[in-house]
Amino acid sequence: SQVVLNSLAAGIPYLIKRFKK
Repeated sequence: SQVVLNSLAAGIPYLIKRFKK
């Protein structure tokens, strides 16, 4: 669903940002 895609689109860069801390 679009909600899942939206969550992934926002979640992936969020995880990368946390990971590259």
